[in-house]
Formats: sequence, C-alpha cells, structure tokens
Amino acid sequence: MNEAERKLIMQRISDFVKRRPNIIFWIGDMIYFREPEDLIAFFIQKKFRVWKCPAWRFFCSESKESTAQLRFFYEIIVKWRGGDLKLVTGNATNYSGHGGFDKQVMEFFIQEILKLPMEDRPLNYLLEELVGKIREEIDQEMERACTDLLRGTKG
Repeated sequence: MNEAERKLIMQRISDFVKRRPNIIFWIGDMIYFREPEDLIAFFIQKKFRVWKCPAWRFFCSESKESTAQLRFFYEIIVKWRGGDLKLVTGNATNYSGHGGFDKQVMEFFIQEILKLPMEDRPLNYLLEELVGKIREEIDQEMERACTDLLRGTKG
C-alpha cells in the first residue's frame, strides 16, 4: 500500500466517526453491522478496548466455478460491560470496486490501527455461531412464553 492509499483510507476512517452506525441485528453478545464502515464508526464512537486475540476473517466463494471471487466477513472481540462483545460485518470482496475498498479499509483498521493479527476461517464457522445464537434466543423466548402460560398470564 502506497502513501496516497494510506492517507485516503485514514481520511475515510476519520469520516466514519460522523456517521450513525447501521446495525442489522444485535443478538446476545454479537452485533452485526451492514457495512465495515458501520462497525468502525461504532467502535470509535464507543471507545472500545479490544482483546489481544486475533480478528477473524471469514470467507466464501461467490462463484461455483471459481474460488477467485471471494466475499469476506470480519469479527472483532471487544470488552463490553464486564464481558465480551463480538462486532461482525461483511460485504467486503476481493474483486469489486466498493467491496474491494471495504476489504482494504477493514483490514487496514484491524492490522494497522488495532494492531491485531487476523486469522482466516471458512464462512460456515460464522454461520454456525449465528445459528447457535438465534437458537439460544428462541429457546429463551419459548421458555418465557411457557412460563407465562403456566402462570396464566399473557406474555
């Protein structure tokens, strides 16, 4: 990365602070953001501290014929109210203009600003984690509904 690209990325990151982060969902200890810039804005606005553990880069192929076109999702674990909070985002690619820039910005943020190592995993790891969190949330809702029914109250 040359100095001009580095300055452009730093300018974009400083612009993110002004934006309102677009959160797709917050379930348990995981927040999923629409774009990498939303995750970065949320991180900077909340002044999180990160655990010195690797950031995860999950990947999947966009094409059945080739593994050259990849889509990337990222997860950073931060300290939050006495526990861990996982910040997750996607929509980065290695082949398109905007998606490629998202990849460049997110990886610069992780490696150059947060100084975290990054480890790769296939996307199914993230999907299994999401399914587990959704299942856990549904189980809690079902338990509350059953308790309300047994008590004879509406929930």
